[in-house]
Amino acid sequence: MCPQVNRTLYGADESSESWLRYLDHVDDLVQDGLFQLVLRSLNLLNLEVRLQLQETGSVFEPAVGVGLSDLLQTIISDVYAAAALPPRISVGRQGSYQVSLQQSPVLSALEQEVMDHLLQVREEAELLLAGLDRYSHLWLRDRKEVMQEFLTYSRQLRPEEVEVEVAPPTLKDFQREVRHTCPAALTQVHWRVQGVA
Repeated sequence: MCPQVNRTLYGADESSESWLRYLDHVDDLVQDGLFQLVLRSLNLLNLEVRLQLQETGSVFEPAVGVGLSDLLQTIISDVYAAAALPPRISVGRQGSYQVSLQQSPVLSALEQEVMDHLLQVREEAELLLAGLDRYSHLWLRDRKEVMQEFLTYSRQLRPEEVEVEVAPPTLKDFQREVRHTCPAALTQVHWRVQGVA
């Protein structure tokens, strides 16, 4: 261990006040380095959540519920666990570096900010899913059947509608479906057409 090598080289007495101050100083440097490690790790956390369309419905991977909170908490715990690896250098200070860092108000506030951001992402994901649910028939039902229904009745039928009058779609019905079903694609086509004109 480096401090012991230095003690031998300097011929310092283990119990001298200057040696103990030196150990405290080195201990502070190590703790500051570990603080920076945890701080940067918490600032640079990056998780990806994907919305997968499956036959049974839409599913987030990983799930945005409690499972994602648990995963993030595990990652944060692992980041802090790195501070438990080096032994404490100061002889007068108790506990590991990990314990000291977990008591840091700055790191605690950042950890709370990360968890709050996760909560915000979860709420946004649930809103996205709710917004996409109105199009779920596009991946839950047979596409040919959906298209035939639109061509026959000019709209998607609700399950409770048994007998509906045949009403072939008009140009406005097609425009409405295109605008509601794929507004981003419509905007891209619009800009491309304007660029050509």
